[in-house]
This record gives sequence, C-alpha cells and structure tokens, in this order.
Amino acid sequence: MLPNSTVFEDLGEHLPRLLGPGWGAGKAELRYGWKEVITIPGPEGAKLYLFLVKDPKEVEGKQRVEVEGHYPEKGFSHISPRARLITVALSRSPEAVAKEIMRRLLPTYMDEYRRQTLVIRRQQEWEDQVQASAQRLAEVAKGT
Repeated sequence: MLPNSTVFEDLGEHLPRLLGPGWGAGKAELRYGWKEVITIPGPEGAKLYLFLVKDPKEVEGKQRVEVEGHYPEKGFSHISPRARLITVALSRSPEAVAKEIMRRLLPTYMDEYRRQTLVIRRQQEWEDQVQASAQRLAEVAKGT
C-alpha cells in the first residue's frame, strides 16, 4: 500500500456518484508493482483509470492522481492527449476532482470514445458483410 492509499480509495469510492449516472464503483489495486489504480466503469462501456503513482521524489501530501480514459482495443492510435489523460492533486476534495474530470476530460474523452466505438461497429458490420458475401459466392460456386 502507498502512503496516501486511504485518501485514494476514498476518491474512488466517491467519484462514481459525483460523475453522474452510469458511472460505477471501482476497487483500488496495485499494478505493475508500482502504480495503484482504480478502474471506474462508465456509460456505454467507457472506463476511467485513476492512477496513484509511487514517486519517491514526491513531497508527502503533494501527490497527484492521473485520470485516464480507456479506449476500445481495436480503436485508433491517434487520440488527442486532451481526450486521454489529466492529472489532479490528491489533496483536493472528491467534489473538486469530479468537477475537473467533468470539465477537462469527459467532454473530449466521451466524444472520442463514441467516435471510436462507432468506427469499430461499422468495421465489424463491413467484415460481417464481406464474410456473408464470400459464403454466398462459395455456395453459388458449389452449385455450378
């Protein structure tokens, strides 16, 4: 556990309620052996990751939390940094952190997330049509 784990876990507990409908509670866990992370599931399959980074150079009480938007695995590689990640001071109240997330991250993140999921859905529909056409051609070829 990191020094500010309790404050971090409290943040993860309160944020979903403060972010509004569709956001669910997450649980803090240690990843990669050096980052504590909370995953907050959101509407339409969106997810926010909150990272508390263990940095020995950080002054106690001055730690920051990285809030990162998760994108679909088949999504684009060209994503605006504003639509991906912000940092906030861990010392701020959950209400203040939620306001920062809603102001600085969610508008661009949710727009980009929706755009990517739409492209992925259209790509899957196209692939399904190609597969169906190939199957029909194979059936026609067998009949001749």
